[in-house]
This record gives sequence, C-alpha cells and structure tokens, in this order.
Amino acid sequence: MMQSIGFATAKVVKKQLEQREREAAKKLGAISGIGSGRMGLTPDAVKLSPEYREAKAAWAAAFAALRDFNGTFTKTYANELKAEREERFR
Repeated sequence: MMQSIGFATAKVVKKQLEQREREAAKKLGAISGIGSGRMGLTPDAVKLSPEYREAKAAWAAAFAALRDFNGTFTKTYANELKAEREERFR
C-alpha cells in the first residue's frame, strides 16, 4: 500500500506524524506536576488528573501512529533511504 503513495509523499507524511508527536509530547510536558515527585517521577495525583490523562492518551496515539508508519516506511523504502544516506556522506 505504501509503495503506491511514492517516496516523496511518504516523507511528507512522516514529517507530519513526527510533528504531531512532538506537539503532543510538548503538551504532555507542559502539565504542572510532571516529574515533581520523588526521584523525578510524576505523582499519582497528577497522573489521575483529566488533563494528564487526555494529554497522555493523545501522545500515546501520536507515538503509536508514528511507530507503525516507521515500521512500514523503512521496509518499503529501504533502497531510497540507503541512497539518501549515501548521498549525504558524499
């Protein structure tokens, strides 16, 4: 399926998924109380808040979408990715 969209388009989709994951991670990290517990852990009171749960779910969904895409992307376009790497090192 992915081969039908073309390498250039797949790279654009990858960048969009990466941006979505970064934005979700930023929102999650902006929640007050993250990492404020003992040894830098997030307290349960923060983890149980609706704001945290919503942000965590959004980040997990974005990360899963990126992970799944990358699994297919790297296999489908292995030759194209190799050629790009070789070109960068020339």
